[in-house]
Amino acid sequence: MKKVMLFAAAMVAAISLSAQSVTPISMKLTEYKLDSLRVEHANHPDALLAALLQIEVAQKQDADELKNLQKQLKDEKAFSKERASLLKESDKAMKSLQKNAQNSHKTLTSLRNRMEKSYRTIQKQSMLDAELKETTINSIMDHKDLIEKDIDVASSQINGFSKQESTIANNLANLTNFDAAVASKEVEYKNLEAKHKANVAEIKAQIKAAKEAVKAAKK
Repeated sequence: MKKVMLFAAAMVAAISLSAQSVTPISMKLTEYKLDSLRVEHANHPDALLAALLQIEVAQKQDADELKNLQKQLKDEKAFSKERASLLKESDKAMKSLQKNAQNSHKTLTSLRNRMEKSYRTIQKQSMLDAELKETTINSIMDHKDLIEKDIDVASSQINGFSKQESTIANNLANLTNFDAAVASKEVEYKNLEAKHKANVAEIKAQIKAAKEAVKAAKK
């Protein structure tokens, strides 16, 4: 019984986390001001083109960061799914172990009560052989002491499993918060991704126009 308790405690310790935090998004998209660039390079289309090309390079780096963010979100979702599966299976195991401990406690308590009744019955049998009576009573009491110890172990198990179920429930609650944070992060990521695509399209169009301006200036 003690081995079962130690195993259960070790299992819950293994699946428990002191904190379950989602890595926040820290990246910032490349910023630019087209109006300022046009004013700054009004008479130098080649310089404007060079500035736009630099922005394009920076946007490619943004794209790489967004890909890493997407992979991170994927891992966080997979982590949550795996944790939920393990926690639910552990909860099922704890409930089963607790039920077994409760059944053992009930059976052992019933046996102890029956021993006490047998002890009282034999005590009243005054015509019974004295040696047989004493030997039987002593045997009953010795076994009753062993049963009492097993009842105490079963009681400890019931309390222990109850606490461990509570730990699992807390972990599941924390995981719910984790999932909410992942969902919020995904919304933030999608907003960044949409903004990035719009920015890339805008700079691409500006580069095309700038290249045409450079060609026209050379004529």
